[in-house]
Amino acid sequence: MTDSTFPHLTMIYDDWLEAYRPMPNSLAESAPFDGLMFETFGPELAHIHDTPADRVWTLVEGDDDTLYVLSGFHFVNRLGYFIAAQPRPPHVDIQVPVD
Repeated sequence: MTDSTFPHLTMIYDDWLEAYRPMPNSLAESAPFDGLMFETFGPELAHIHDTPADRVWTLVEGDDDTLYVLSGFHFVNRLGYFIAAQPRPPHVDIQVPVD
């Protein structure tokens, strides 16, 4: 799913929730993904751009119609963003299939 030269790691969604603890979207009253997802436009996107890069994750739709949470800011096939309380390690690409 990712095209980087960094090592790739795949995590289970529940493990990702526990390890990185995505923070609630305080800008939208009824945000998707149990209140955790940020939109791809407007004030929510501006907030994502103001967030340290090691805490941003992107929800994308893969070629096989599977949803993935990918580490970092992605534009292609993006559906939304998450902001993690826990920063991710540098120089590692992480993908999380969403059931």
